[in-house]
Amino acid sequence: SGIRIGAPGANTLISGTGSGIGIGTVTPGVLVDVQGHAGSGAQTTIRSKSTAANASNFVRAESSDNLYIGLLKYGTGHSAYGALPAGGGAVYANSSVPITIMSDGGSGYINFATGGNTERVRISSEGYVTKPNTPAFFATHTGNSASDSIGYITYNTGGPYYNNGSHFNVNGRFTAPVTGIYHMHFHCFVHTGVTQGNIEIVLRRFNSGGSGETFLTRNFDNKVNSNYGPAFSMAWTGPLTASQYVQVYSYDELHHANGYFFGGYLVG
Repeated sequence: SGIRIGAPGANTLISGTGSGIGIGTVTPGVLVDVQGHAGSGAQTTIRSKSTAANASNFVRAESSDNLYIGLLKYGTGHSAYGALPAGGGAVYANSSVPITIMSDGGSGYINFATGGNTERVRISSEGYVTKPNTPAFFATHTGNSASDSIGYITYNTGGPYYNNGSHFNVNGRFTAPVTGIYHMHFHCFVHTGVTQGNIEIVLRRFNSGGSGETFLTRNFDNKVNSNYGPAFSMAWTGPLTASQYVQVYSYDELHHANGYFFGGYLVG
C-alpha cells in the first residue's frame, strides 16, 4: 500500500495514506519521519539550502489560519528587518503568534551561548536567571594606609572583594565595557582626624579620555566631634556609554582600614 525507493535500512522512501513518508526507515511513525545513522558522533541533518547567498531559506510550521512559526536564514540580498540584519538568522513567527522556548522536565534548563560555545545566560528549572559574565565589582581599602583618601579614592591590591570582568582598577575607576544602564553604590565613614564642619563626597562620570566630567550624585554632612563618623551612603542608577568611567571623590579623609566600600554592576 505504498512506494518504496531504495533498500531496507538505507535511504528509503515510503509513501501511502496509512503510513506517511519515511527517510531512513520503512516504518514511519509520524507523517514525515527522518531517521539517521546510530553510533557515536552520528548526526542527522535536514537541509534547506539556497543556491545563492542573497536568497533566504525558511522552514516553517503553519496552521489552517495561515499563522506560522519557523526557522529563517535571512539572505544577504535583503535589507535589515528591524533587529534582524541581512544575512542573519531568526526564529520567526508572523502576526501575533507567541513564541515559547520550553524545557519540559523537572530539572531541565535553558542556556544561551555566544562568542563560540561559552555559556553566557542560564535559566534554571526554578526560573533563576544567571549571567556569569555580568560586569560587576565590590571593593574596599584594607590596611592602615590612607591611600590618598582625600581626592579621588584609590584602592590597594587587596581591596576588591570581587571584580567580575576586571573593569575596576586600583585607581578607583570603573570603566563601562558596553553601553547600558548601570547601578553604583558607595558607603564610608569619616576618619577621626577630620576637623572640618562640612563633609562631602561626589560620584563623577568621565569620557574615556577624561573629558566630559559630570556630577552623578553626592552626599554631605557635618563633622561634630573627634569620633569616627559620620557615615555616608550614596547610590546612582543610570546610563553609561562604553569606555566611560566613574570615580568617587572625597573632600575629606575617610577611615582607612575597611572604611569605605564601592560597588556596581551592569543592570542591562
